[in-house]
Order: sequence, then structure tokens, then C-alpha cells
Amino acid sequence: MNFYLESLLNEEAANLASGLGLGKPDDRSALLSLRPAASQATNLLHVYYLKRMSVNGVYLGPAIFVKDTASLREVEGGIDEPLPRVTSHELGHAFGLPHRQDTTNLMASGTTGIWLNDEEVRQVRDQALKLPWIEPATTVRRKAAELIREGKTNEAGIWCRRLAAIPLTAD
Repeated sequence: MNFYLESLLNEEAANLASGLGLGKPDDRSALLSLRPAASQATNLLHVYYLKRMSVNGVYLGPAIFVKDTASLREVEGGIDEPLPRVTSHELGHAFGLPHRQDTTNLMASGTTGIWLNDEEVRQVRDQALKLPWIEPATTVRRKAAELIREGKTNEAGIWCRRLAAIPLTAD
């Protein structure tokens, strides 16, 4: 899977009064009320980075919340950057993956582990196919080709750049 950043916004919380509990163990109930209404959508994944939260990250259905000062236990072969690791872990939950005890696995809580096994990769791919707003590379390629045929080279370029960002594998 390949994700691209559609937009990056620095937004004020929608309901600061509900944020008073952030940093306490039960802060999850207050998180969704912080989302600004204007930027909410159902055809993408929203990731919010917060200064204070009782956990490193949490997936709550319509949104992912990540503590921007996340702290992880180092494991062999892990990533040394907490934000992309915690964000990836929460994306794993968004695609149906549960926590794992294997500390080198991406779905282990609180570690720098990044690995997924073949079954987990298959599960994420299967789940992604169920979301109408996720497009396989073949669809992206077809859209780019159609736009080129129509002479819409600027729009085609956007789709081609999405394809160019996808790492090639032997699969």
C-alpha cells in the first residue's frame, strides 16, 4: 500500500473545553469532539497530532490521533522515528489489524518494531479493497492514461506522480 498526503493543515481544536481531560487515562472519549467540522470527510483517513494524550496513539474510526511526543521502547530492526511508526501502527488498526505481542511487529504496542507478516499484509490489502475511496494502482494507471488521451496533461501528471511514488516489488 502506498499513501500520499492530500493536505496538511494546522487547525485549532473545535471544542477546547472537551480537551481538558487530555493526558488522563480516559482521554479517548474527548478526542473526537476536538475535530474541526470543516475538515472532516469520510473518503480519507484523518490523522491528528496532539501535544498531550495519555497514550502514544489511538484509532477511533473516523480519525487517528497521535501524540507528537510519542515515546517507544527500542527493539532490534525497529525505526528510530516515533511519529511515522505510531502513525503506521494506528493505520494498521484502521485496516483491521489487532495488537501483537511480537515486539518487532508493527502492531506491538509501544515498541519501535515495523514488521508485518504475510497474513497481516494480505488482511490489510483485503480490507483496503472494501473502501470505495482507495484505488488500486491499475485504476490510477488507467485514469492517468485516459487523461493523457484527453489532452489533460496537468491532471494526468498528478495521477502519474501517484504511480511514481509506489515502490516496485517482485510481487
